[in-house]
Amino acid sequence: FAWSIAGTRGWTVLYQLYALYYNPKYFKAIAMYIVPDLLTTLSWIITGFMPAGEACGDVINSCWAPFISFWWLSILFDLVRFYTPMIAMRHLKLIKSREEAISLNINLLAERHELFIIISIGEIIAASLASEGAAAHDDADTDDSHHRFLEDSHASGTLSPFQLVPLVVLIAALVKISYFDVAEHPAPTGSACRPRKHAMSASPYRGLAWVLLHLPLNVFIVLLGAVLEPLKLHGSFPKVAQITMCVCLAGICAVISAFDLLHSGGGLQLRRVSKEKRVAFHLICVIGICVLPTAMDYDENPLLLLGLVNAVLAVNVVGTMYMHVPGTDPNDAAIRAMEVTSAPDTTTNKLMGADEE
Repeated sequence: FAWSIAGTRGWTVLYQLYALYYNPKYFKAIAMYIVPDLLTTLSWIITGFMPAGEACGDVINSCWAPFISFWWLSILFDLVRFYTPMIAMRHLKLIKSREEAISLNINLLAERHELFIIISIGEIIAASLASEGAAAHDDADTDDSHHRFLEDSHASGTLSPFQLVPLVVLIAALVKISYFDVAEHPAPTGSACRPRKHAMSASPYRGLAWVLLHLPLNVFIVLLGAVLEPLKLHGSFPKVAQITMCVCLAGICAVISAFDLLHSGGGLQLRRVSKEKRVAFHLICVIGICVLPTAMDYDENPLLLLGLVNAVLAVNVVGTMYMHVPGTDPNDAAIRAMEVTSAPDTTTNKLMGADEE
């Protein structure tokens, strides 16, 4: 695994060298990406040579220490890589003109992150259709025990898939609406739309925070699907699974609310409700979701917990839709002038300019 990541990083370096060959004017900009990528590649290669697995046994002990240390060092290099170009450009002044910097297509970059989110949401849909096939019980040697279809599992008890599947799919739909339909986009459309400056256009720090927040968001969504799949397979929903599901959903709501904070503008001039009140509303929904598994044990009635969770998510979605409606007459000349000055920069990220509030 470590060597596979090292190979991927090494291939990225080769691609960057290929780009540099045909674009020598970007030497400084590309060098700021190659250096941390080389360090990351070297760190993952060393990690692959560290003793682990059968050499150290299943119990974590001092034998695992070198492997674990280099594993997290490699991840640290990967995270530092995000900030290296920005620090070199804005603080060390290694690049003195915008012509030497590599422009970012903000629209394309946002769509790439959205693609990963929609793939993660697919894990929730897959969990709703997980089932154990009959072949696994007729022939123990047949490795065909995991299927995706709308059918009762032999161990699902009284849970009907026609009750469970719609509730799970509804969770996926509400997560999708929260992220895609009521969130900011670099190039929004609509005659009554009040565009804000996307985080990646407003400031490098905000843009990097927006990018990095997709890491926990993807983890929450995939973990949510992993927690719901045993419910469909076996019909049991222990306390740990209940808490994990609610924490994941609360984390998703919190991250999406953080996205709202990172985008520039969005006060009463552009939205019906101020940013502070929107955050307070989302915080109430997050707390409400976290409180649900502590109120009672839903192991005997998991459908009730799924129904309550869907209700809170629906309130969050409807409230967000209401609060994001423009609060001023679209024909107001002052507002229209504000739209022009705050229109998203869809071609380049202002890596060298001042942060915009």
